[in-house]
Amino acid sequence: MIFTKRYSVPSSRHRQQGLSLIELMISITLGLIILAAIVQVLISSKNAFVLERENAILQENARFAMDALRREVGAGGSTGCRNDSPIANLVGDTATDTLIAEPGITGYEHEDDTTVRPDHYPDNISEDSDTLVVRYADVSSGTPATIIDRALGALNNLDIDPNALIDLDLENGDIAILTSPDCGAVIALSLSEINLSSTVISLTNCVDSTVSSLSLASILGLLGNGLGCDTGGLPELPSLADYKIAKFYATSYFIAPSSLDPSVPALWQYQSSSGEGGGTSEELVQGIENMQILYGEDTDVSSDSYPNQYVKANAVTNWSRVVSIRVSLLIRSILPTEMVAVSQEDFEGIAIAADRHTRRKITSVIHMRNMGAIQ
Repeated sequence: MIFTKRYSVPSSRHRQQGLSLIELMISITLGLIILAAIVQVLISSKNAFVLERENAILQENARFAMDALRREVGAGGSTGCRNDSPIANLVGDTATDTLIAEPGITGYEHEDDTTVRPDHYPDNISEDSDTLVVRYADVSSGTPATIIDRALGALNNLDIDPNALIDLDLENGDIAILTSPDCGAVIALSLSEINLSSTVISLTNCVDSTVSSLSLASILGLLGNGLGCDTGGLPELPSLADYKIAKFYATSYFIAPSSLDPSVPALWQYQSSSGEGGGTSEELVQGIENMQILYGEDTDVSSDSYPNQYVKANAVTNWSRVVSIRVSLLIRSILPTEMVAVSQEDFEGIAIAADRHTRRKITSVIHMRNMGAIQ
């Protein structure tokens, strides 16, 4: 009798060992938790990178903006001579030109709606921010010994060292400051018909006025009784040999939207060397959201060049007695750094709306080295 061994073949149901529904749900849940953790780490890393980068940009913007203001304000009113040197003004009607009128520094308080602003201020200027105008002669430019003299045969012509014309970048209509070797006289005048070696004093802008404490008669006596414009020139001016020439600048600072991104505030400057309408606007640095300025006024009977009080622009009693400023800047990050809008601290009494940006405040007191003007 032959026996045959029989083998049982497992069914396909026993061979397929899969996951149960519960096991699958647990696996999916664990996977989602791990994925969420990874995403959270990535988001946190990105936010930390953005915050670190924006803080670095914020600090750099703050440093650049304050350095620019410190450099310009420190030179405010400078003519290359003492601030009590007599200044003869041959520029023109400074009463109608805010860039060349007034002493070396003036400002506009944002709360003051009555004082007329300069024409060059843009329509989109920040209404919550103060503005500033600084005026000075750039005595640091040009050759140290610029020699000029009266051109032969022309009462109102000046011979100028050609190197000075190149170094100073003088153009028709520019305002120049002439200073005598001993600083006994300072003359402000407008130039025209500039060529390689000479220039003409613009007679159409010639007026009789002075900005010093001396009377006009004293100035005329100092300059030889020949300052009048009705004589067809300046025939009685002293010999101008060894006079130095410097280019005059007026620079305004204000806050307005950035040209790169209108949603970002920026610090702007408008600089002119020929008065209102003769300059150009330039965006200096992004992220400067607000500028508040207090002016240090020397109120002593005899000036000692030290401020007795710091007041707003609309409370200054004598701009020629302003010897320093206290400027506060509010710097804002360019990109949002927070996940949600956060409340913001007030800046110098100005409410700042809640948003996702980081802000910093910096304050500095800037002293003017030499005050003068060409009123």
